[in-house]
Amino acid sequence: MKLAIKYVIHEEDSMMTDKEIFIKGSRLLELMTQWCLSLSKAIALQRQQHSLNITEQLPFLMDPHEFLDNEKVQQKVKAARVVLSDGKFDKAAVRILTAYAAACILYGNGQRSGVITSLRIAEFNQRQPCDYDTDEVIIPCLHHKTGPQGIARLVVTRDIEQLLYEYYTNARLKIRAKEFTNSNRFFLTTTGFLYTQVYRRIKEALSIENLKPPRPKDYRIMVATDAARELNDVDLRRVPKHLCHSTETSRQYYEFSNNDDTVLAHQALCNLSKKRKWSKQHITALLKEWPLTNSPPGLAVCREISRKHHMSRTGKQVLDKWRQLKKTM
Repeated sequence: MKLAIKYVIHEEDSMMTDKEIFIKGSRLLELMTQWCLSLSKAIALQRQQHSLNITEQLPFLMDPHEFLDNEKVQQKVKAARVVLSDGKFDKAAVRILTAYAAACILYGNGQRSGVITSLRIAEFNQRQPCDYDTDEVIIPCLHHKTGPQGIARLVVTRDIEQLLYEYYTNARLKIRAKEFTNSNRFFLTTTGFLYTQVYRRIKEALSIENLKPPRPKDYRIMVATDAARELNDVDLRRVPKHLCHSTETSRQYYEFSNNDDTVLAHQALCNLSKKRKWSKQHITALLKEWPLTNSPPGLAVCREISRKHHMSRTGKQVLDKWRQLKKTM
C-alpha cells in the first residue's frame, strides 16, 4: 500500500499535474507511518508479555524424546509397522507411522512444523550420510519458511531413516494426492491432502493418557534458550543456523531469560563495577609514583606502575585514572 502511494506521489511530483493528489498522498503516507509506529510499540509489548508467559512454562515442558521413547508409544508404532509391512493399507496404522516419523524429524532437529508439510520426495531421495564418522543421515529441505536463508538440513539416525523408508514404501506410495501439485510431497494424510496441523496430528495419533510432547514452537524456544546458556560461542553459532534463523532472530524471538539469569547478570555487573573501582591503596601508590604536579606520564611508565603495585590494569587505564584525578584536584 505504501509503495503504491509513493509511486503515485512520485508521478504527480514529477509531472506537477495535480498538486491536490500529491498533498493528500503525502498526508496519507504520514498517517500510515504513525499507525505502523503505534502498532510496532503494541506488538513489542505483546512480545514482552509472551516472553513472561513462556519463561514460566519452559521449566515444565516435557522433553519430546521422553514422549517418543515411551514404551506405550513404541508399542503403537511397532504394531503399525507390522501391519503395514504385510501390505495392508490400514489408515489407523498409517496415521501412527506418519505422525511418529514426522515427530522424529521435527523434535530431533528443533524445526518448525512447516518442514514436515513442505518436505519433497526428491529431497528424501537426496539424503546422504554425514561426513563425520557417525550413524546419521542428512535430508536436505529447501522448501521451508526461511528457505531463502539456506537449506534446512534434517539429521536423522539410521534407525529413523529406515522408519522413514518403511513409511514411504508401505504407506506414502499407496496414497494418491488430491491435487497434482502435492504429488511430490513426502508427507500426506491418508486421504491425500497436505499434512498440515502437524502438532495436532501427532497428538491425536500417538496420545498416551496425559502424555504429550511440547508444541514445536515452544520446544524451539527451549532449545535456543538452553543453547544460549550452556554452549560456547562456536557451538552457539551453529544452533541458530541449524534451526534456520539468524543469530539476531534467535536472540530476539527464541532466547528468554528467567529470574536466575537476571540475578546472574546483576552479579556480573556488580563484579565489573568492583573491578573498575580503584582502591585507596592503588590511588595512593599511583600519586606517590607520579604526583599530580607532573605532566601526564607515558604509557610505558603507567604499565610499570601497574606491574609494580599489582594493579592488574593496562597502561591506558592507569593514565586515564591519573588524568581523572588531575582534573578533579
